[in-house]
Amino acid sequence: MIRRSPDKSVYGLEDPNPNLLNVVSVFSFQGSLFTVFDRPGLALSEIAVSHSPPLGLAQALSGICALYTAGLCLPSVNVEDITISESDGQVKVALDRASLQETMADNKAVAFGKMLENLVSVVPGSSTLQQSQDLLAFIRHAAETSYQELERDSFLKTALPIASLIPFVLNAQVIVFPVEHVTESVITDLGTS
Repeated sequence: MIRRSPDKSVYGLEDPNPNLLNVVSVFSFQGSLFTVFDRPGLALSEIAVSHSPPLGLAQALSGICALYTAGLCLPSVNVEDITISESDGQVKVALDRASLQETMADNKAVAFGKMLENLVSVVPGSSTLQQSQDLLAFIRHAAETSYQELERDSFLKTALPIASLIPFVLNAQVIVFPVEHVTESVITDLGTS
């Protein structure tokens, strides 16, 4: 993925993180700065949350915490900023919105909570996402706590191992199911049980 940024500095981590769309290269061309990021994968809203919300959220938080540890922050997080790699099944957060932190004191996960509310609202009404009291409590908790504290939330401890998601993602490259149609039987048919 290449982004053009004529008047904005691009931030990245010195050491690549498995849960970020890392900066691969930066170059200048005809007065504009171009940044090459890792290739984004499938949208989180289409795949991972249907299969295992805790897994997707735990990995997204891992990437965001790595940014904060490096002195960067994400003032806003959109659903489109979180994708699943088609090669290794890892959840990755885009960091092209990252900026230097003014202060370390306030790193509440408000932006992450808003993104989750948005994600749940765009999923059809019969979705297990909207019926999960644990997920809804986790979303409410996000606005009140830091990213580091949220990363240790008990809701995330139920995450499936990453290996269970990879075949699902690889199959989804060929057949992308709308969220409301992804059921345990579909997952079993794809051989990820």
